[in-house]
Amino acid sequence: MVGKRFCYLLIAIIMNSLASYAARVGVCDSPESYTLRINPHKFKQKIFFFGGDMERSQDFLQQAVNPKQVATWCFGDVHFDICRVSYDKKQELIEGKKTFNFYDNAIKSMKLLKKVNPDIRFWATMKSDYNGYGHENNLPDWICDYKPTTRFDCDKYAGFLADYLELMQDNGVRIHYLAVAKEWIHVVTAERAKQIILRLNTICKLRKIQKPLYVDPASWGITQGAAFVRQVDKIGSQGLYYGFSTHNLNKKEHSKFLYEDFVSAVSDCGKYAFADETGTGSGGRTHGEEPDNMDHILNAYREKTEFYHDGIQGELFFEPFSRGVSSETRSIYFKKNGQAKRMRSYYVMRHFVNGIAGKGMYYVPFSTENAKKEVYAMAFTNGQELFITIVNQYDGLQSNVSISLPNDYQVGTVKRYIFEKTFSILGEEDQIEGANSSVTFNLPAKSITFLSFKL
Repeated sequence: MVGKRFCYLLIAIIMNSLASYAARVGVCDSPESYTLRINPHKFKQKIFFFGGDMERSQDFLQQAVNPKQVATWCFGDVHFDICRVSYDKKQELIEGKKTFNFYDNAIKSMKLLKKVNPDIRFWATMKSDYNGYGHENNLPDWICDYKPTTRFDCDKYAGFLADYLELMQDNGVRIHYLAVAKEWIHVVTAERAKQIILRLNTICKLRKIQKPLYVDPASWGITQGAAFVRQVDKIGSQGLYYGFSTHNLNKKEHSKFLYEDFVSAVSDCGKYAFADETGTGSGGRTHGEEPDNMDHILNAYREKTEFYHDGIQGELFFEPFSRGVSSETRSIYFKKNGQAKRMRSYYVMRHFVNGIAGKGMYYVPFSTENAKKEVYAMAFTNGQELFITIVNQYDGLQSNVSISLPNDYQVGTVKRYIFEKTFSILGEEDQIEGANSSVTFNLPAKSITFLSFKL
């Protein structure tokens, strides 16, 4: 006779197997199917770039056991077009006493990125943590007294920026994009930015420095950024700019995703709108350990569905590798003189970026049927491929999800990549077969799914 203990064990094994199967195939936990109707012919804005950020970590990259490995993982294996770096007041704290050796490690890191990815372009913003964390002056006192800015010398600041641009150009790591401030709009106002850029352009011409593309204001919050752009429009300085950038870090408005307002203001100026500090979903302060759920990743990519829907045309992922604070987990994590490792958020980021970057993709709007509030999507196409990301924040399985294209499309084999907490951090890849102009599949609970179609 089979003992009770063995029977209980057998039941537990079966139940566990069923749970694992359910997570993979998506046993129905919601009665209605979810359909996305997409017409690849009806695309909207072009996506110009994806980038990674090392504004605060450009020096610390040299503290990894193998800096080239980190650079390769981040800017080679991930098809980033841009890397964000920073200029710093320590370049010349005392007027006339230039300490360009301050940038030695940053330049070393930038040159390493150029070896890994010869086409990488650099986007520079102000090191603003002095004011952000210590209420200190972000600039040398000889440029700005910050009391609060009863004196600001636009010409001297333009000279300071020209020195930085020239130094980088001379070292073979030219700055392609420049914000003349960052998160400091109450100091570097639209009017001051205009005067700075005009003077900087003159200096660049005289000293044969390649002029950057200007991408102010790198604002802390979206409402603040939109106000800056509207002021630019008011004073007529929009012709100086390539585009405008913003973060979404103001806690009072973060969850409102007000990108549409920012994009509207930028569109009125006839320019491009960019999100310059976006999330990787790495998980915060977990000391290099994987978070115990997918929430950070799902929240980060849910926000991307919002801002691409609203018209954003490029993004810079914030700090994809460590900056020297051991408690802060990053997508590539390492301590000083430590071995780097890649987290789940890294593999999600890599798959997302590589599905779109460098392919001439445009955002494609879509309609939904039986949509659930917890399910979010975004789609991109270049006419030959269709790349779709679906974020399922629903705490349950979602069956019979359909992607439906117009009848003149024939959906064949679709490549699918899924990230879910019980899966390997590498994600799981398979293929699903379409039928006529649609394909149907299941979404595991709390997951992110990537779909690649050939058109």
